[in-house]
Amino acid sequence: MFPPWLIQAMRRRFDEVAARTAQASNIEQAYTQFDSVLQSFMDAMDDKLRNRFMVLEEKWNYVNSLEQEWLYMQGVKDGACLLSALQDSSRHSEP
Repeated sequence: MFPPWLIQAMRRRFDEVAARTAQASNIEQAYTQFDSVLQSFMDAMDDKLRNRFMVLEEKWNYVNSLEQEWLYMQGVKDGACLLSALQDSSRHSEP
């Protein structure tokens, strides 16, 4: 649907925004709290359960990243459709 160069540019932009998002104070605070709870949870597990949980966590992170990428691409597609509609509208309104 999109040329490869555009997909690469969008992925770079997504990575930039994701990095800045992680630095936002409220998100950073939420991650700090989450990490604290996660660490206490992991400390309470035996090795077998910890290994199973880490597999689960890895799968969850993968699914979450797919969802985030899909949402981002949907926003890009919506923006492209809006831009195209605005351009078409301006062409039809020219004398």
